[in-house]
Amino acid sequence: MDYARLFAYSTGVMFISLGAAVFIESIIPLITGVEVYGQFLLWAIVVIVYFNLSYTIVKRFMRKEMGITPATIILASIIFFIPLIYLVLRLNFADSGGILEDQTIPLITFIAVSVYIGWRFGKKTGLKLQSEYMAKITEMIEQQENLPDDLQRPHDSINKN
Repeated sequence: MDYARLFAYSTGVMFISLGAAVFIESIIPLITGVEVYGQFLLWAIVVIVYFNLSYTIVKRFMRKEMGITPATIILASIIFFIPLIYLVLRLNFADSGGILEDQTIPLITFIAVSVYIGWRFGKKTGLKLQSEYMAKITEMIEQQENLPDDLQRPHDSINKN
């Protein structure tokens, strides 16, 4: 497992996930005015945002890895826990005027389910992309091996003065 790559992905995921949580928290007062439709719209936005986020990140990370790696679980956990911490603290303890305090558990549940489903589909798609990527790499290596000797090491004929 490439720890530098995991670190780069995880820091990026932290900021993107927190940005999504801030976005969702900022639209809560606009949506909650309408009873049933507002709740449905809020949950639909949560599912779309967090499913796509986890799907895209896991798929991109898996493409250049070798086989199945636990790093995707780490990335999915970061995608889930950052908004969990932010929304629980912001909606329950900040001066939010009681907006959605009773809806925190369903909101977090929708985020968890969205991240999990995105992780599963992202992992499956990432494995397909991984095999395609490895086939391309293998093909490039075979093409380099089939080059004539003077093209494989062109700098050998240069004078070493």
